[in-house]
Amino acid sequence: MNDASAYRQSIEDFMRFCEALGDGVLSVLLFGSLAKGEGRPGRSDIMDAIIVLKDDLLANEEDYYRLVLSFISCCRLLKNTQLPFHPFHYYGKEEAMRLYPIRMIPQWAFAGQTQKLLGDDLRDLIGAEARIYAANNMAYYAERVYTQELVSFLLTPDLDRKRIISAQKCIKRFVRFIPRMACSLLGHEVPEQAALDVLEEYLPHGAGETLRDLYKLARERKEAVLVDAVLTGVKHCLELNEEIHDMLVAKASVDKGASD
Repeated sequence: MNDASAYRQSIEDFMRFCEALGDGVLSVLLFGSLAKGEGRPGRSDIMDAIIVLKDDLLANEEDYYRLVLSFISCCRLLKNTQLPFHPFHYYGKEEAMRLYPIRMIPQWAFAGQTQKLLGDDLRDLIGAEARIYAANNMAYYAERVYTQELVSFLLTPDLDRKRIISAQKCIKRFVRFIPRMACSLLGHEVPEQAALDVLEEYLPHGAGETLRDLYKLARERKEAVLVDAVLTGVKHCLELNEEIHDMLVAKASVDKGASD
């Protein structure tokens, strides 16, 4: 069943699995809609979680493979619940403190975005080195190029249901990644929805509201999304993509001039 009780049961089963791994598990942290109390039965994923492990547990090859096989078994059990599923993440403590993905860091610092399920509360320690931030800058431009693929949906506007769903997925990817990565380039480390408020200060009037409309469209039930709405969303993504890019280029020029 895809009801709230099935989600609670899955989280409890996951915690029991983590407890059975013993003291090698330092912390189990939950993020995403379930952690925020915004879970939508049948749509929210399990398991948006990370397991933080003792570093020496990952240092020995034999121990590591035994651990991975255990994780695979747990994932199979969770997948069999028939709830929307993707595998949880795992890190050594050093990895979580120094090499964590940039776009995911802000959520750990904001109240109500995450939960500690088990062990030590390491949320304040999650972070990344300067070289990871540099890689994030490059990733923004790679993501921006990907967004140009949205043009393909405008070239064949008579979309069938499968293409409508594909276009919605592209819009969802845009609103999840581009605003937050742009905020990082601007020096603001914020969670996903807060990125819209930050960018509103930098973009032309009305762009913030357009971003919010795209965010709503991305969260619509795929069965309810209409072709006209998705095509309008695609156009708005492409327009905002260019506005964000122009804004970042202009700011970089100003910053360079100030430092010369």
